[in-house]
Amino acid sequence: MRGQEMLGFGIGAAFFVCWGLAILVGIFFFVVWILMLIDCIKRKENEFPEGGENAKTIWLIVLIATWAVGFSWLAAILYYFMVVRKMPRSS
Repeated sequence: MRGQEMLGFGIGAAFFVCWGLAILVGIFFFVVWILMLIDCIKRKENEFPEGGENAKTIWLIVLIATWAVGFSWLAAILYYFMVVRKMPRSS
């Protein structure tokens, strides 16, 4: 019986470790999304690369809409590489 108890403990521990890592990754991407949303709100219209006059509005809609459907992490990553890395915001 001792072997089965150890197996059950190992499976339970692995379950909690995996869920713990998933929660930490989720929190990380939520914080990144918040930071990208704040950057988008504070950024001036002329600070968006290749944007045009509605770039800020479009990015705000994309960031908020993807949060509503559960893909905020993807929009935050895209915003980071397409806007923040190309044109760092002037202080």
